[in-house]
Amino acid sequence: MTVATIKRILKSDESSSSSSSSLFRDNAISLHVSVPCPLKVRLKMTLEQFIDEYNQTHYTPVHCPTIMENGPHSIEDIMATAQHEDDLPDVWVANSYHTSFSQPFRSRFIDSGIYQGITKEEWLPLLQDGFRDLAEHHNIGFLAFGSWSAVADLSVAGEEAVYPKTWTDMTEDAFKGKIGIHGCQGHATGSALLMVLRERMGVEGISKFSSNLGQIGHFSKIIKAMDSSDASRPMINIMPSAAIQQIPSKKRVAELALQDGPILTPVMLFVKRSKLDQVKDILSFIWSDTFRNVLALGGILMPDQLNWSNPYTLPDLKQITIRDFNDLSEELDVEFMKGLSPELKA
Repeated sequence: MTVATIKRILKSDESSSSSSSSLFRDNAISLHVSVPCPLKVRLKMTLEQFIDEYNQTHYTPVHCPTIMENGPHSIEDIMATAQHEDDLPDVWVANSYHTSFSQPFRSRFIDSGIYQGITKEEWLPLLQDGFRDLAEHHNIGFLAFGSWSAVADLSVAGEEAVYPKTWTDMTEDAFKGKIGIHGCQGHATGSALLMVLRERMGVEGISKFSSNLGQIGHFSKIIKAMDSSDASRPMINIMPSAAIQQIPSKKRVAELALQDGPILTPVMLFVKRSKLDQVKDILSFIWSDTFRNVLALGGILMPDQLNWSNPYTLPDLKQITIRDFNDLSEELDVEFMKGLSPELKA
């Protein structure tokens, strides 16, 4: 092994150690909250105020890497390689399946019971069957639910145009090139939608859908193009609720009332079992009106705020209990890429 190789390994180890250690402080409770990016500024302000007040009245302070300046780019990336519970935040609010349902992480920390999924007892009867099963039998805690919906740009075709009535309709030839979706670098981030299409139509449903896409871009780019002179703007745009809440009211758009309803996306809550007694006041804050109001800015509602009589679409949640979600996402992405136009693949 060369000196240069040894130095590179040591530098890599130091960087990894530095990133990991910055998540935690000795004799402090670590809190990490992950929310969609449109909410991050407001979340930071709210967390800073709470932590300042909390630390003035409690012997053991809260340390929150979520609001650290120049902190780790992705705390979940670091968590995914954790080997011990000391490598994890004590309280974790998660808005993605990618870490919590990756097979190694889940078996090591969730199935083992090191992390306790926390769902308020009175909320369990409200949940749809798939989510309630995860809460009661798979140790997943649910704090709130956002959604993915479709928004029509009325400046493209007007209110009288023919729009899809269900998610499955979006695979029809009539919508070729007329759909845009939030994503980055040629990839859709709506994995739940792709799961639903595969369940209903088989794998060809995914490629039929992606062949209808005329645009993939960050939600900010999609919103900017809405009701503009951009000739390439799609007639229909699929985005998460947090992005839809950012659309200026002056834009001539309308959220489609699909017969099968929005696709629900959970915000999950986990606490280390060993810390349950120490974090009661933190949980009270997470369930408080203050925190509810932050989430609501992104159209993310706690279970007792949702109207469960409305239709909602769910993917086959049992799949993510028996599969590594990252492997599943890669399979979905392969089918997704098959249908994309060459321009979107570039």
